[in-house]
Amino acid sequence: MSSHLWKSAPLISTSNFLLSEHNPARVLVELDSPLRGEDKRNVFEREVNKSVSNHHHPRLLALGAQLEIILAKAKSGQLTEATQTLMASLSDEIVKICSQFSSNPLEYLQKSGFAALFPSVSAFYFPTTPLPSSDAFEEYFVQIALMNQTMFLATQLRNDISALTNHKYIAHQLALLYQCLAQCGIAMEVFKKRIEERFEEIKAATESDPKGVLLSDSQRNWIQDLTNNVLGEMAIQPAPLLKRLRPVLSFCSSSQ
Repeated sequence: MSSHLWKSAPLISTSNFLLSEHNPARVLVELDSPLRGEDKRNVFEREVNKSVSNHHHPRLLALGAQLEIILAKAKSGQLTEATQTLMASLSDEIVKICSQFSSNPLEYLQKSGFAALFPSVSAFYFPTTPLPSSDAFEEYFVQIALMNQTMFLATQLRNDISALTNHKYIAHQLALLYQCLAQCGIAMEVFKKRIEERFEEIKAATESDPKGVLLSDSQRNWIQDLTNNVLGEMAIQPAPLLKRLRPVLSFCSSSQ
């Protein structure tokens, strides 16, 4: 198979994409937004809603994300006077919220797990403490984007295989879905292998007539079953898919 599935660049890659925002105050945490899909009340959404036992925690996460962006810009010399003012304002609000839960707000930041989510913010508040080993909050964004992209592509492919009378681009859509499934890791490995088994067949069929082609009933049914199974598995949210989300969910469920 299958060099064809890897010809285009990955759809999702870990990067400091938040740094491109001109207005860090508009960063969204998206804790209350469901993943794309027909079942809006999927397991992930229910778990997040259950985890957010303290309504201040999503606000702290939003503030932390904004401050993380500003501090990252400061390292590259992009700190203007207006940005310094915003940084001080965000820092003061973080401390103010934490003081509602503890007489020692900085200690609360550490014990609640907040500091472990943001490397730059951790260094800002605790300059002598070793930095977190990873940027857990950026990993959260990247994983959410990957999961959402996977569900979007599976849904679009499922709809197109039924609604379209020209399946010329179905193989391309299948390759994009394959890329997402590969990045999801072992949790979605079975579906990746299913695509590998029939991708060349589907690709050859779609290229058989340059004017367009309608896939056979068997091929259409196979794609319907595949996409339904992918969406069903994403709705269940197997543990490996949630691994990179755990630090954020753990912070949201903290009652310290």
